[in-house]
Amino acid sequence: MSEPNAYNVYVETLIKAGANAAPPDEHGFTRRYRLESFGTVVEFEVFANLVNAYIGETQFVATELHIDGHWPNKHKTNLMMSCCGRSCGIIPIEEEART
Repeated sequence: MSEPNAYNVYVETLIKAGANAAPPDEHGFTRRYRLESFGTVVEFEVFANLVNAYIGETQFVATELHIDGHWPNKHKTNLMMSCCGRSCGIIPIEEEART
């Protein structure tokens, strides 16, 4: 069995995080996704070996994405971005329930 394609893993993770795909091109393909995180829009551009995330004019480059709830902040889950094994972005996606 072959390993999963990185592009597909990135896309699956973004969709689980709540991102929406941009309209596909004439070949039915898209590499652009959009996520709204507590009023902030994050635009993603997905390639075979990395993901660019844009918040306004600021760009973050990641080679790994995953959803996690262990980052010490007030959010239940976050979209974690890493590059070369180091954290480079934490995007909150679900707020912690208040008691």
